[in-house]
Amino acid sequence: MVTEHLRRPASPSSMRSWNEYVVLNKLTSTPQRISELTLSTGLTAPALGDVLRGLQEKGWVRSSEPDTPGRGRPAQLYSLRQPQGCVVGVDIGAHAVRLTVLDLWGKQLGTAEDRLTPAANTEQRRKTVKHLTVDLLQKLGNPAVWLTVLALPGHVSEDGRVVDSVVVPEWHGAYPADIFRDVFSSPIIALNDVRAATWAEKCIGAAQQYSNMLFVKLGRRPSLGLIVDGKPQLGSHGIAGDLSRSTLLPSEEHIDWLSSLPQEDPLHETIIAGLEGDTSAIARVKDYVESISDALILAISVIDPAVFVLAGPLTPLAPHYLPALKTKIRQAVSIPPVTTASTLDQFASAQGGALIGIHRLKTALTSPETGVKPLTRSGFQEQLEQDAPPFPRTGS
Repeated sequence: MVTEHLRRPASPSSMRSWNEYVVLNKLTSTPQRISELTLSTGLTAPALGDVLRGLQEKGWVRSSEPDTPGRGRPAQLYSLRQPQGCVVGVDIGAHAVRLTVLDLWGKQLGTAEDRLTPAANTEQRRKTVKHLTVDLLQKLGNPAVWLTVLALPGHVSEDGRVVDSVVVPEWHGAYPADIFRDVFSSPIIALNDVRAATWAEKCIGAAQQYSNMLFVKLGRRPSLGLIVDGKPQLGSHGIAGDLSRSTLLPSEEHIDWLSSLPQEDPLHETIIAGLEGDTSAIARVKDYVESISDALILAISVIDPAVFVLAGPLTPLAPHYLPALKTKIRQAVSIPPVTTASTLDQFASAQGGALIGIHRLKTALTSPETGVKPLTRSGFQEQLEQDAPPFPRTGS
């Protein structure tokens, strides 16, 4: 049965909102003529011209003339305007702090990292984050930061509270946005680091062409990430994939061959040795992956992903263990997924955090229902406040 609201004709304002949204999503950084945009949007040239003028006034679009004009009046070219500003992603782990700065369209501007000891307290972590952030932003000319996203180990609720963290237990119940309030001049949101890395893999990594992905981060604290129909799946309580208290994929302190090694950071040293060709280090990693392969196959069988991505500290040694794992998956799964190693580096969680920040920016300022709001830093930050609680707690 057709409902009453579907019978009603769309109002002029709702049509304009929809048209703005459609046109904005067809624009790119490459200049296009109105004739090209009419084909991709289905709008008439007069209607399209009206929408483009509105988007220019709101700061989203710029117009230019062709470099090689022909006869008569040159046709205007339209492209996305590059606004000044950036989004910062910060990955705060047990052993390192990593930063990625992206411009507002997702282009990487810079990265930085520094090592930590697992025993570092909150103040030491805060100072490390502040030093890295100030130094990197200065090198980039101090661009205006529109949003900062913290990627953290453990269960982080939608309002940005650390519910549980084995890595940083002193953060239980804390809001990291409050801890790092004096470091950043922007709003701050916090989320789980594996969730961020999973999103990075979907946006810029090995899973770009897939809508359904199973992501596993192998290394210090194995965890799973899941993308279904192009969207992250967090579960009923926001802890889907959290294996921090499970022995199916043991964390580093429960891996026998790691606990028997004398180094301060045996996992890091094992990876370095393996990359240098140490056959005993390579054999230990291969045996470890073989020992957890049944658990990985169980997850694949339950979820049935199109692609299975292995990421984390052990990724550099994937050429040594991936062939055998692929063979075992093919033997155990009737329709096996594409199985591949991550194409991203140690900045994946920081990159994913920044990319989630850009996604938040776009969804805050554009929608098919309300159209396109002005592209301003103050307007975006006001919208973040209005959209809470779906947007986590801010830090400024």
